[in-house]
Amino acid sequence: MKRYTSIVLSVLFIAACGNKAEYPWFAGSFDDAKANAGEKLIMLDFYATW
Repeated sequence: MKRYTSIVLSVLFIAACGNKAEYPWFAGSFDDAKANAGEKLIMLDFYATW
């Protein structure tokens, strides 16, 4: 039973990691995103070179 459980969990893990979801990124500037979003939240993606 323990082996069966580990096999099922392994298959579920591999199947869940296989889907690559696309996210609709906004290609404009921050000010354009604020104007377009209205009252909705904005998720920012940024990086630093330290």
